[in-house]
Amino acid sequence: MPGKGRSLKKDLKKMLKGKAIKKGRKAGAVKPARKVIDHDRELCNDCGACVSLCPATVMWLDKRSNLVVEKQKCIGCGNCVDACPRRALSLD
Repeated sequence: MPGKGRSLKKDLKKMLKGKAIKKGRKAGAVKPARKVIDHDRELCNDCGACVSLCPATVMWLDKRSNLVVEKQKCIGCGNCVDACPRRALSLD
Protein backbone atom coordinates (compact mmCIF):
# COMPACT_ATOMS: atom_id res chain seq x y z
CA MET A 1 0.00 0.00 0.00
CA PRO A 2 2.89 2.45 -0.19
CA GLY A 3 1.58 3.69 -3.55
CA LYS A 4 -1.69 4.88 -2.06
CA GLY A 5 0.07 6.79 0.69
CA ARG A 6 2.26 8.61 -1.80
CA SER A 7 -0.73 9.50 -3.97
CA LEU A 8 -2.60 10.86 -0.94
CA LYS A 9 0.39 12.99 0.02
CA LYS A 10 0.63 14.38 -3.53
CA ASP A 11 -3.08 15.15 -3.57
CA LEU A 12 -2.82 16.89 -0.22
CA LYS A 13 0.14 18.97 -1.37
CA LYS A 14 -1.78 19.99 -4.51
CA MET A 15 -4.77 21.06 -2.43
CA LEU A 16 -2.61 23.06 -0.07
CA LYS A 17 -1.00 24.86 -3.00
CA GLY A 18 -4.44 25.75 -4.33
CA LYS A 19 -4.19 23.82 -7.58
CA ALA A 20 -7.30 21.78 -6.87
CA ILE A 21 -9.29 24.90 -6.01
CA LYS A 22 -8.13 26.70 -9.16
CA LYS A 23 -9.21 23.73 -11.29
CA GLY A 24 -12.60 23.73 -9.55
CA ARG A 25 -13.09 27.44 -10.28
CA LYS A 26 -12.39 26.88 -13.97
CA ALA A 27 -15.01 24.17 -14.06
CA GLY A 28 -17.50 26.31 -12.12
CA ALA A 29 -17.54 24.00 -9.12
CA VAL A 30 -16.17 26.52 -6.62
CA LYS A 31 -17.60 30.02 -6.51
CA PRO A 32 -16.12 32.22 -3.81
CA ALA A 33 -18.71 34.35 -2.04
CA ARG A 34 -17.32 37.75 -1.23
CA LYS A 35 -19.42 40.30 0.54
CA VAL A 36 -18.39 43.93 0.34
CA ILE A 37 -19.46 46.88 2.44
CA ASP A 38 -22.11 49.24 1.10
CA HIS A 39 -22.22 52.75 2.58
CA ASP A 40 -25.44 54.80 2.41
CA ARG A 41 -24.32 58.46 2.57
CA GLU A 42 -27.86 59.68 3.24
CA LEU A 43 -28.27 57.59 6.40
CA CYS A 44 -24.71 58.05 7.68
CA ASN A 45 -24.07 60.84 10.20
CA ASP A 46 -20.29 60.26 10.20
CA CYS A 47 -20.17 59.30 13.87
CA GLY A 48 -17.18 56.96 13.30
CA ALA A 49 -18.51 54.07 15.39
CA CYS A 50 -17.54 51.70 12.58
CA VAL A 51 -13.98 52.95 12.13
CA SER A 52 -12.41 51.50 15.26
CA LEU A 53 -13.96 48.06 14.68
CA CYS A 54 -12.68 47.53 11.14
CA PRO A 55 -9.85 44.95 11.24
CA ALA A 56 -8.88 45.72 7.63
CA THR A 57 -8.77 49.50 8.25
CA VAL A 58 -10.75 50.23 5.09
CA MET A 59 -12.71 53.09 6.63
CA TRP A 60 -11.69 56.32 8.32
CA LEU A 61 -12.86 59.86 8.92
CA ASP A 62 -11.23 62.42 6.64
CA LYS A 63 -10.16 65.97 7.62
CA ARG A 64 -13.77 67.16 7.39
CA SER A 65 -14.95 64.23 9.55
CA ASN A 66 -16.65 62.52 6.60
CA LEU A 67 -16.57 58.74 6.51
CA VAL A 68 -14.38 57.33 3.72
CA VAL A 69 -14.74 53.67 2.73
CA GLU A 70 -12.38 51.70 0.46
CA LYS A 71 -14.81 49.02 -0.72
CA GLN A 72 -12.27 47.07 -2.76
CA LYS A 73 -10.21 46.28 0.36
CA CYS A 74 -13.18 45.20 2.51
CA ILE A 75 -12.91 41.65 3.89
CA GLY A 76 -16.64 41.38 4.62
CA CYS A 77 -16.44 40.67 8.36
CA GLY A 78 -19.52 42.76 9.22
CA ASN A 79 -18.12 44.40 12.37
CA CYS A 80 -18.92 47.87 11.06
CA VAL A 81 -22.48 46.88 10.14
CA ASP A 82 -23.16 45.79 13.71
CA ALA A 83 -21.63 48.99 15.11
CA CYS A 84 -23.58 51.45 12.96
CA PRO A 85 -26.40 53.04 15.00
CA ARG A 86 -28.14 54.43 11.87
CA ARG A 87 -27.87 51.21 9.78
CA ALA A 88 -26.03 53.12 7.06
CA LEU A 89 -23.71 50.17 6.40
CA SER A 90 -24.62 46.80 4.93
CA LEU A 91 -22.89 43.85 3.32
CA ASP A 92 -23.80 43.07 -0.27
